[in-house]
Amino acid sequence: MDLDPVSTVLECESPENLTVQTYDAHSMELVLAFTSDGGPKEDLTYVVRFEQAVLFHLPASLYHEVRFRKATEAERERLMPADCCDPYEFSGAKGAYTVVLLTNRDGKALGYYIAAESVSGEWVSGGSWVTP
Repeated sequence: MDLDPVSTVLECESPENLTVQTYDAHSMELVLAFTSDGGPKEDLTYVVRFEQAVLFHLPASLYHEVRFRKATEAERERLMPADCCDPYEFSGAKGAYTVVLLTNRDGKALGYYIAAESVSGEWVSGGSWVTP
């Protein structure tokens, strides 16, 4: 999983609000929306889509800046349920899921995570980003 493009936007633009928009259990797509309460991107939403999101722990909303980073092996071992998960499945290796931590701007883990195969992000205007 290449987190760099999404992480760069979050670092440079620093949107203050994260909202979980949808999770489609059939396609396993998790959609997050990042917005700002002012500035040049106030009327835009940064939509982040995690594909094949098989496991996640998130609040419905967060009202401060959020960053993403890949979990270390020790963090993955602590987060993944040992009785139902093969550790290799969440190792981030080719063909495995990557565990992504939500952190504050200083890199401190917030206690939330997403395990998925891939991630993408795009700026959209108005309500054009809403998944049907």
